[in-house]
Amino acid sequence: MKKAFLFILACGALLLATSCNNNSLRNKKYKSVHEEAIALALPDSEVATFPEKYKAQRAASVILIDYIEQKDSTYYLTISREDAKKLGVDGDLYDNIKKSLDNTNNGIKELNKKGEKIELLDVEKVKEDARRIRASK
Repeated sequence: MKKAFLFILACGALLLATSCNNNSLRNKKYKSVHEEAIALALPDSEVATFPEKYKAQRAASVILIDYIEQKDSTYYLTISREDAKKLGVDGDLYDNIKKSLDNTNNGIKELNKKGEKIELLDVEKVKEDARRIRASK
């Protein structure tokens, strides 16, 4: 239960969005539902019902999952805001993901202070699963 909660918290920034530029995920036009499903790491059948206002943040999270690392009980991004922008991730989308990771790290610290046993996600397994999903589409 706590593992699922931490994953949701860590990826909570998946569902926020604002701002734009020419290389922006917000301006991205997909050639097909299938292509959009790959970008969002969703089944094709869920693309139409996924809220439009959250799609850019979700796509940013899918891109940045490869740049999330874990050391001890801390999650962090290994890509700069500027380099993320080169991948099409707007600064505010990057900031949302970073803030979500910070909130997750703070939650982990609080649970550790209380002496609660928590099981952290294996980030490498999440990355592997994400790559497998993208490759299978």
